[in-house]
Amino acid sequence: MVEFDDVVSSPPPPPPSRGQKTGRMPSVVAGSWGAGVSGRVMPPPPPPPPGGAFAGNGRAGSTITSADLLASGLQTAGPGRLKVDLTTPLEKLFLTVFLLACVLTGLLLMTVLLEDKSALPMFFSSLIPLGICFWLYWWTDNYYVVDLRNRMFLFHFHFGPIDFDWSVAPFGKIAACTTTSVHKTSKQGKHGPTRHWWEYATVVVLDSGKIIPVSDFSRENLYAANLLAEKLARVFQAKHVSGRSQCIPVVKRDSRGNLVVTQEQPSQLWLLMVVLVVFGLFLIGNLVDKFR
Repeated sequence: MVEFDDVVSSPPPPPPSRGQKTGRMPSVVAGSWGAGVSGRVMPPPPPPPPGGAFAGNGRAGSTITSADLLASGLQTAGPGRLKVDLTTPLEKLFLTVFLLACVLTGLLLMTVLLEDKSALPMFFSSLIPLGICFWLYWWTDNYYVVDLRNRMFLFHFHFGPIDFDWSVAPFGKIAACTTTSVHKTSKQGKHGPTRHWWEYATVVVLDSGKIIPVSDFSRENLYAANLLAEKLARVFQAKHVSGRSQCIPVVKRDSRGNLVVTQEQPSQLWLLMVVLVVFGLFLIGNLVDKFR
């Protein structure tokens, strides 16, 4: 059985000497030290089998220690909980609204200072939605949680007084950790050059084939996305599929029904679809002109 220590824990007490009895002896349950059976001498926990390591891809026979978890560099979110932070769509929405409110308030302030003093009441009125938008963004904090004690991957939702977790998947249903990528373009001016770049993020692949992004997309930073994927794979005791430049994860099943995750370049099928749609609209337009 895979055993997990708390993120910060002390070493277990030494086993009692032969013939010594105590009324309360420690025992190992779910990776932590708890109360034993009264009046019995509980044996010390068995050592991990040979070959058990933190970086292994197998689930059985591996032990994760406190030092391993601290060395992974993941943030803690309470005893036995690791935090995997990212900017969720709700947080992006509140941040965008807050920035728009800042722009509106700034324009009203410039109007008051440079042009029309009568706009002063409007400026003070704009401070109310600005404060509300700031409160909405400040009091929102959503992120993923790795619950080591219960061996669960959770999503933590926090909005003001609302604070709860919901289950994403148990460790046993996490098949692999890898990276994904998106292609971005930007044109400088009407006649300027077009710049191309790739952004990368870390994803978790469930045994159902579902792909879940667990980090923000970072511009041309495949190394950081791969590093986080490797850390999570170690904690989950799942397979780590190293991400490749300009590639996305592809989930398939082999002849035996086993899940296989590979990294492949995205197909250009969407370009063909766009061409077909444009060609179809062109044909429809010609037919309409003929029947008129």
